[in-house]
Amino acid sequence: MVCGELARRLGFRMPRLVTVRLDPVLGLGEPEQQVQDLLRSSGGTNLGMDFLSGALGYDPLAFPVSPEEAGRIVWFDALINNVDRSWRNPNLLVHRGELWLIDHGATMIWHHNWRSAEASAARPYDASDHALARFAPDVAAAAAELAPRVTADLLAEVTAEIPDAWLTDEPGFDTPDDLRRAYAGPLLARAGGVHERITGIEGGTK
Repeated sequence: MVCGELARRLGFRMPRLVTVRLDPVLGLGEPEQQVQDLLRSSGGTNLGMDFLSGALGYDPLAFPVSPEEAGRIVWFDALINNVDRSWRNPNLLVHRGELWLIDHGATMIWHHNWRSAEASAARPYDASDHALARFAPDVAAAAAELAPRVTADLLAEVTAEIPDAWLTDEPGFDTPDDLRRAYAGPLLARAGGVHERITGIEGGTK
């Protein structure tokens, strides 16, 4: 939710996100056992996404991207430390001739160990396997455009979208707002200079 809402506010095409209240009784009518187990264990508030009718999975061999657009997406993925937008699994859709970003589940990996979050957030971002690395991403131009827009106020607005129910009982945090600030902190720290720590793309920091 944090990455998707931040992407939309920065001008990326991202399907609208909503919270959905799921009744686990839905799982009783599902014949596939694995799906049934998932539905039964997912009762409560879940994250939903708009369906893009007619969208196709992105293929870099069939859909070239300009250095400017590639640079913006690579920069954003470096900001959120997205390790899952590779050429093997782009997590991009083509809808009506435009690129849309989806699936930001493998991002901000520092939230798995808050004690090392600051050090983890300071590490370089390896873009060598990125789905758009072949298009000479202009990340410097992207940083000049986007970094000043990643402010404390914007991140507070984004993290306010997270339901309290998803932020309770996290060890080391007294309130949901404490955890919201923990999510915002590394992103704010990365925004200004992460483009200088992107590796794996030719001329990426020029």
